[in-house]
Amino acid sequence: MTGAQIRDDLPAVACREANHLGVWRRRVARFFASTRARPSRRLRRRAVARAREERTKDNSPSNHGGSVHSTPMTRTAAALIIGDEVLSGKVHDTNSHDLARYLRALGIELSRIITVPDRVEVIAAELNALRAKVDLVFTSGGIGPTHDDVTIDAIALALGRETVRHPALERSLREHLEERCTDDHLRMAMIVDGTELDFGPEGAAPWPVLILGSIFILPGIPQLFRAQLELLRPRVSGSERAFVVESAFCAADEGRLKPFIDAVVSAFEDVAVGSYPRFRDGDDGYNVRITFDGRDPARVREARERFVASLPAAWLLSTEP
Repeated sequence: MTGAQIRDDLPAVACREANHLGVWRRRVARFFASTRARPSRRLRRRAVARAREERTKDNSPSNHGGSVHSTPMTRTAAALIIGDEVLSGKVHDTNSHDLARYLRALGIELSRIITVPDRVEVIAAELNALRAKVDLVFTSGGIGPTHDDVTIDAIALALGRETVRHPALERSLREHLEERCTDDHLRMAMIVDGTELDFGPEGAAPWPVLILGSIFILPGIPQLFRAQLELLRPRVSGSERAFVVESAFCAADEGRLKPFIDAVVSAFEDVAVGSYPRFRDGDDGYNVRITFDGRDPARVREARERFVASLPAAWLLSTEP
């Protein structure tokens, strides 16, 4: 085909291309029109979920001037206890207990406690699983200088990040250990890239808490674990109301107490009721401790008093507080 023929055919080519483009545009338009008319299952599910949320908000007691007894939205947390020594029974884990009491006083619900061995892949997998379920994750253990201290490597794997040596931590180790400082000691200066170091409100803590977003990386030694929790208190404290607990100590066994417990559970949905039996120690001991937990002290007290008032007098030994 000559250049002149090509020039002569250009209008026809342009016309054909325009027709093709027009067909393509119409097909695209029809596609999006049909998408708008018939949303995908995923979009329908999202729309239904949004509608339910709006109905819940509109029908909530707070929007109609009513009394609200339901538990408000609160942050949740998990403890990831790391160490073969815990799983083998060589060390008794007290850190999860201390964390539970600490968070309870702040109004944060500890919803999971997971214990894992000193294996990078296992720690990483459990950490990611917890991050998907709770707002805050507290790890305990595995940040020392020895071969089984693999928490930092595991967190790096979980987040897809590198590990780096932090100059401030290296300097602190060298100043403290002086000529005794070795490369093995400096393993404690390794952090996951992007980690924040929190030295407390006054900046005077000898060793910082390592923080990576919603992950708080704490030592396994109980005394240090508790000390670093206190460093975190200003940061972790929020607007949640602290949990309160009251108890009733009973001489009757759980089977006989159950109908009375069930009645309180049904009447006080915002109060968590627990039943904890034990072997009675002599005449001064008790058979069952019934606990009443919640954020509203008045409701907790009312639930306990309702339960106590319903019991035969001989079944109740004492209450607390």
